[in-house]
Amino acid sequence: MSQRKSGGGTEFAEAMAEPGNRREEANTKPEYELMDAEREKILVKLTFEELEDVVRTLLNRVPRLVFDILDTFESRSDAWSPPNPDLPWCRCGKCREMPTEEERRCCGQEPEYCVSTLRHFSYLCLDEGVLMRDVRDQRAQFRNWQDGYRRAAYRRYTDSKYGPLGPGNRVAIPSCCVWRIRDKYPDPKGKLDLLVRSGCVVQVGDGHGGD
Repeated sequence: MSQRKSGGGTEFAEAMAEPGNRREEANTKPEYELMDAEREKILVKLTFEELEDVVRTLLNRVPRLVFDILDTFESRSDAWSPPNPDLPWCRCGKCREMPTEEERRCCGQEPEYCVSTLRHFSYLCLDEGVLMRDVRDQRAQFRNWQDGYRRAAYRRYTDSKYGPLGPGNRVAIPSCCVWRIRDKYPDPKGKLDLLVRSGCVVQVGDGHGGD
């Protein structure tokens, strides 16, 4: 590979764009397209009943995939009325008022399928044995065990629904889920974790200053 100098530095971008590298990229891209076509060819051979069986098997292996199925429900444009008129942004009826517009977010499900009430949510985000593995090696970062479990539960939810988002990528956790976690693992002094977002839970105290 040749190197070209410009202003005392190597033009890596130009070097990477040389014909050899372009040919390698061209050979890689069709492979993904072929895999997509292969997957579609396999799927169309399955009957509806077989597809149901596959989905059940996948859910048993990877329980967090239930969130992907619920996203399909949420995307439906059925008309709905808020169960609580005081919270017009809540569809599930399990949310509570939140201090900022960013945090006023619902799971988007009908009351019967509110994410915070699902056994999958309890298993993935509230089970003490599961959370213990996340907390024990970082015990020094938390004020107490309840604080550690609560923060680990927040992270468990975002990881389960979105996967690792990476530094700086944040999304608010639904109010119903936040409060289910807070009720399960409350702060002994009644302090709240506000601005609950994936990758970052900012502790702002109890509203009276201090931590």
